Order: sequence, then structure tokens, then C-alpha cells
Amino acid sequence: MSNKIKNILLSPFAGGAAGAVVVLLLFQWWSSPSKPEALKHQPDFSSRPVAAVKGKVIEEGVFLQAANKAAPAIVHIKSRMRPPQEEEDYHIYSFHDRSFNVPRTTTGSGVLISEDGYLITNYHVIEGAYEIQVLLWDQRYFEAEVIGIDSSTDLALLKIDADGLAFLPFGNSDQVQVGEWVLALGNPFDLSFTVTAGIISAKARNINIIREEDGLQIESFLQTDAVVNPGNSGGALVNLRGELIGINTAIASQTGSYSGYSFAVPSNLVRKVAYDLLEYGEVQRAILGVQIQDLDIETARAYKLPHLNGVLIRAVNANSGAEEAGLKAGDIILMVDSLPVRNMSELQERIALHYPGEVVKVTFLRDGKTLSVSAKLRNVKGGVTVAKKVNNVHTFALGGEWANLSREELSRYELESGARLLQLRPGPLFNAGLEKGFIVTELSINGKKVKVKSATQLAKLLRSAEAHRHVLYMEGIYPNGSRQYYPIEW
Repeated sequence: MSNKIKNILLSPFAGGAAGAVVVLLLFQWWSSPSKPEALKHQPDFSSRPVAAVKGKVIEEGVFLQAANKAAPAIVHIKSRMRPPQEEEDYHIYSFHDRSFNVPRTTTGSGVLISEDGYLITNYHVIEGAYEIQVLLWDQRYFEAEVIGIDSSTDLALLKIDADGLAFLPFGNSDQVQVGEWVLALGNPFDLSFTVTAGIISAKARNINIIREEDGLQIESFLQTDAVVNPGNSGGALVNLRGELIGINTAIASQTGSYSGYSFAVPSNLVRKVAYDLLEYGEVQRAILGVQIQDLDIETARAYKLPHLNGVLIRAVNANSGAEEAGLKAGDIILMVDSLPVRNMSELQERIALHYPGEVVKVTFLRDGKTLSVSAKLRNVKGGVTVAKKVNNVHTFALGGEWANLSREELSRYELESGARLLQLRPGPLFNAGLEKGFIVTELSINGKKVKVKSATQLAKLLRSAEAHRHVLYMEGIYPNGSRQYYPIEW
């Protein structure tokens, strides 16, 4: 990886309502219709003051300057999706009849983070898509490839084949303050572009919309009252210097439209996820190894605390960095690396910005005394190393999500190339009997055999075959060594 890229993505992160239930939803509008060389030279605005609010901001044109700077980096995303096998498990507002018998198109937003076409959006904007179209500010459109996804933060890294693009510099979300003016940019209601203004109304919000089976989801949202609506998902939240400080992800609503609050993934976490997906193919999660809960008044009284700041350790996992450091159940974590930790969301975010093997300083309260220890973080498997980089391009076609094979997989199955089926939804592949894990090595298209070299090449061939209704056969193997041959019918 070039030093220019590292300078950008690894730069240091400084120091109910009666009669109704609020629906927390992801913004999805269910209506039809080699490395980023330019992640570089991003100006350092962190020390520049933002103009005062009392009349001066508008007079000095700060809103206008920020909007003009950010607008060209915002993209409109349209994802064509096969119908899901079953309803999603978490809250998604249903704007239209979601029949399982027809494909659907969802729309959202994205943010360019490099001049050579890398962009960030929400995972739920492109989840299950077999075709992703990106419309730029200048009305050019491109087909996007999925470089990597992270469902634990609801983020995805995409790539379009273009150069010389406007892109947004990352701001430091740790320095964002409650009450600070921000702009939200995106494509609500399938409109081409919209910018709204508001303030940061809270930080480190956990609204329980991301659910992971392993419990490793991270929710530490920036909350804002800038108006956002379905279609803004994956768009930018920027400060008045025109820096990216968050990716708009969710709203709280009783109606499915804006009702006063929206939530964005903070930029420091976005940058970490983007770097990991690019460099390693997956996010490198660091784990402290504790089971935690927020403080309540009863717990605070029991510990004779005059406040609710801190995180209570309910249990310490065996063979974890926390156990090794001497942390115990009943300890209350107050700081990580000398930065305050007021709730679970802040603690999760602080740890998530680190890598396995790194050491953090944990300040905690025990028996009325404030103590500190150094804890070495581990990965999800209990080790202290990051995963080796794999060529992990994800792409979608015919209801299947495909990925390239790693060098280890190629060696294990004695293959020169191929593409592995990660997920499967209703469609021609499902109907043909393919199962997850199948590795396609060769296609026969109208009698002509084609060797499968990559997931991207496979997806393009499959889409073309579908569009022209070619006679198609797929050949490959399963991880157990079983060879299979599938005719694909339209």
C-alpha cells in the first residue's frame, strides 16, 4: 500500500409517544426507478476554527462554501435486487408492496473518498443487489463493484471505473461537538440531490437497528436534526469546513419520513472500515473481551457514584486481553487511552478504532479507587494478529453474491482461478440448485466454454447471458471436493 493512502486512512484519530411506537429504520426507498491513488493530499483542517453562529455563519457564506465543496462528491445509487427469501429481521419501513415474486429497485446515496472512484455507502443500500448503478454529480453513470462490506457497521466500500473525481476529505468525528452546525447531503425520495442543515444534537447514540448473530455490531451514531429522508442512506454528513464527519444511516420515525432525528456513522469509524476493506478484504475487529452494560441510577448508587458516566463490566471473557490485564466483573470502565468513556457505545467505538495486537490503557473504578491497566486487544478468534489480505472483491449476479478465491483457497482446491458463491437469493441460480460455497470454474455460454478468472468477470458474463437468454451451464466444485454441473434456465 502506498504511503499516500496510509496517510489518509490511517492518520491519527485525535485525542412512547402516546398511542404510537417510534420505528427505527434504515433508509431504503423501495421504489422502482490496485488501490485508490487519490486518497491523498487531503488538507488538514483540524486546527481551523469554524465561524461563530450568531449571524456570522450565513453572512460569511460558510454554508454555501461547505455545500459547494461537498456536493460534487455525493453520488446517487440505484440497486437492482432479487426478492429476499424472507422478511428482514430488523426494522425496515415498507413503502410499497414488497412482493417476493418480482425484482425491485432501491435507491440511496454514497460518498466518493478518492479521485479514482472509491466510494462509501451503507451496506443496506446494496445488500442483495445483482446490479449497482452509480450516478455522479455531472450526470455520468457507472456500474459499481463491491470491494467489501461490513454488516456490523452497515457500511460498504464500492468502486467505479473513473478518474479525476471530486472526493470528500475525512474529518475527525472525535472533535465534533454537540451544537455544531452540519450539512446532510444525499438523494432523498429518489431526487437527484438535496442538502439540508442542522446541528449535532447528540453523540454515541445506540438505537439498536444493527443486529449481528455474534453480537459484534457497533452503534455509536452521531445524532443530528438536519432533515434526511429515505434515499439519504449512505450520504454525507459534513461540517462547515466541508469535511466528511459521518455517513447518514438511519432515522427515528413513526411515518417512514423525517420526524426530527437522524443518525450517522462517525467518520473515524468509517475511515477505519474503508481502510480495512481495501487492505485486508474484511474489517479487523479488535476485542477487549468483556461483557458490559450502561450504568443506571440504582447501579450508580450502589457504587456511590454521583453520575452515570462509565461502563459496568458484567463479566470478563476467558483468555481475553481484559482477563490478562486483570480486569474483573464489577469494575467500571471510565476511560480508554485517556479518553472518557461515558457509555457502551463510546467504549465499543474506542475499541473498534484499534487493531488486534494493539495495547490500550484502560482506566477503571474498583472499590472506590481509580486504577489503570494496559490491555492487549485480540481478534475475534482470540489471536493478536490481523488477517492476511485476500483479493476479496464482492459482486452480485443472478441472485448470487460472488467473491474471488484467496491464494490459500486456490492452493487448497488445486485451482488456477474461480469465484465462490457467498450468498444466494431466489433467482436462476437458486432454481438450478446451487448452494452456498459452490466454486465456479467454468461456464458454457451457447456452447462456448469460458474459464472463470474472477468474481467481476463472472458477474458480467452472467448478466450478459441473462439479458440475451443464452444457453448457460456452470461447472465447478464444492469445498468437500464434489464436482457439479448445473444447467441454468431462464
